[in-house]
Amino acid sequence: MAIQLLEKTNETWKKLGEVMSLEENGPWYADFVNYLACGIEPPNLVGYDRKKFFRDINNYYWDAPYLYTLCKDKIYRRCVSKEEIEGLVEICHGAAYGGHFATFKTVTKILQAGLWWPTMFKDTQEIISKCDSCQRKGNISRRNEMPQTPTLEVEVFDVWGKHFVNKVFESLLKKHGVKHKVATPYHPQTSGQVEISNREMKSILEKTVGITRKDWAKKLDDALWAYRTAYKIPIGTTPFNLLYGKSCHLPVELEYKAMWAVKLLNFDIKNAHEKRLVQLNELQEIRLEAYESSKIYKERTKAFHDKRILPRVFKEGDLVLLFNSRLKLFPGKLKSRWSGPFKIKEVRPYGALVLLNKAGKEFVVNGQRLKHYLANDFIEEGTTVSLSEPQDT
Repeated sequence: MAIQLLEKTNETWKKLGEVMSLEENGPWYADFVNYLACGIEPPNLVGYDRKKFFRDINNYYWDAPYLYTLCKDKIYRRCVSKEEIEGLVEICHGAAYGGHFATFKTVTKILQAGLWWPTMFKDTQEIISKCDSCQRKGNISRRNEMPQTPTLEVEVFDVWGKHFVNKVFESLLKKHGVKHKVATPYHPQTSGQVEISNREMKSILEKTVGITRKDWAKKLDDALWAYRTAYKIPIGTTPFNLLYGKSCHLPVELEYKAMWAVKLLNFDIKNAHEKRLVQLNELQEIRLEAYESSKIYKERTKAFHDKRILPRVFKEGDLVLLFNSRLKLFPGKLKSRWSGPFKIKEVRPYGALVLLNKAGKEFVVNGQRLKHYLANDFIEEGTTVSLSEPQDT
């Protein structure tokens, strides 16, 4: 009787093994179950694949209807099929006792429950990255900036800051035939030269003003003169030389009797005139060299900046979350600063993107304030979710 029951069981598991091996969406451990239950080897196993299979089979144990594996910590855990993975990870991550932890701690909870599958960390990371609650937390840093786009102008004063825009200034530029381009202050990273100039001027004034710091207006002319006669790395010369085509004579040269001051009595106006004409003819060459130096410097700066930011590519139709940087200082300790998701309608150059809200209206934001929304469906803030079991009707 026992022998007949054993034969019947073997026939049953043999049929089960054949079904599991023929199913396209069968569990990943079908070959191990077939071999342990009824001794059927996987088909088309040759060479190293066959050797690897018989080496791994020693770590598995079949106890119907579950397959167990011996982990590195010498504990047997049940093998989980692909159909169970998503629900299992969502419970261990987002349930009341999950805590919305990251990959490592979530996998630890799964291992504590006595469950295992080969790609635990990869699958857990993929499922956690789509968690709606986790995506709405956090802040933005300098690593979220968009790649730099250097702006080079051939003429010296082609770009002005936003503060100089007025009717008087525009009429003056129009009178002298100067093309007027406006630098936007919305994204100051694109106006690096203006920001650096302002920072250096502030640094000079901080070191030269008096104790009361009320005489900064009197020191401003001297600070501007010191800045304009200082060597600048991006252009490879001084702003004074770039404009006038000659170096500036400083008062220190009079005090310490520089060569040109000593020869002042032997000054020849004709020779000085000829030399000045040569300097003016050389001015265009100096400006072209400054243009090339600035181009090389900005390319190096862009490479250094782009290497330190997070690689992100936004495409039309993607869902994104928007960081609300204009909220009041204390929006609430537990309130998220991320709103959305919004759909990208258009990707503009220089990091600007056009978004669509729920009402279908368009608005433009900088890509630094955005991040991809990975969840397929989401729960809006304020929505209540019942944790009780559904009742049959």
